[in-house]
Amino acid sequence: ETRQSSRSDLREDNEEGMAEVKKRFDALMKIDVEAKQGKQKLQSSFLALRRLVLFRGIGAPTKNTDNKTKFRGQLWKLMTGVLFTENENPVDEYLKEIKKGKATVKTSDGRSSYEAIRDDSFRTMKGATLFDVAVEEPKIIRVLNSYVQRSNKAYNQGMNTILCPFLVCMNELDAFHCFYHLLEKMTPTYWMSYKRKGIGTSKGFYLGARAACRLADKILREVDPELHESLMDSETIRNNSEKITGHTPGKSQAEVFHQLYTFRHMQVFSLVARPLGEVIKLWDLFFALGMHVRKLPAFRKEIV
Repeated sequence: ETRQSSRSDLREDNEEGMAEVKKRFDALMKIDVEAKQGKQKLQSSFLALRRLVLFRGIGAPTKNTDNKTKFRGQLWKLMTGVLFTENENPVDEYLKEIKKGKATVKTSDGRSSYEAIRDDSFRTMKGATLFDVAVEEPKIIRVLNSYVQRSNKAYNQGMNTILCPFLVCMNELDAFHCFYHLLEKMTPTYWMSYKRKGIGTSKGFYLGARAACRLADKILREVDPELHESLMDSETIRNNSEKITGHTPGKSQAEVFHQLYTFRHMQVFSLVARPLGEVIKLWDLFFALGMHVRKLPAFRKEIV
């Protein structure tokens, strides 16, 4: 009975939070930016909206909350900047990229981007029930292929996973523009890569993601030195040190820590976690505060 009561209270709190956020969102959309002090009103209203998303939230999406999912899509379009920056003809722009056909830009291992996309698309987020219901594989292929065509940049493994939340929360057209804006405007260095022997993968070096790993390492060392020391001295680190770093002295602990604990989260913005609905809720926080925000290990007591 206590558990059912807690769930009921949580649902009510989520519904109230969504109502508050939606009310602020609707008010923001009615602001006339051309009017006197219109831009200042828009900025202050946007800041208030971000604070509401941070402190109240709109709850995790489920299969039965279509209205919540649709609203989250509109909210993400606003917070990623797409809502006010997309071109006059977003449909024509997307169709133009689709009509270009299969993307031929080569990946770091020599495949065409289209071939690499097809190798990943069928297995994208398998096991994430919410995603399986909401998204079809052809949409994944079209959006990723169109991104490559528009950006003239190669597809990288992990992009398929990052696309998932957008396709869950909005239609294919909006997902394309938000996905493009996230990679090209909000995290432009994230996928920069070059081959580096001994560290990383044979397919290249994800410069932005690796930098995020080092930042997480520094933050954890400062805010929780006990947990950081426990992770660095763990048996897992020692057992995998030589295999991952190629016997690189002095760098083994940090590199193994990145490879085992942080890189897989940084590469895909925490989408390796489950359930997917809760990670999508976490993305609300990312967009409200900035994509530099990451989640440090939650189970501190168990790890130590």
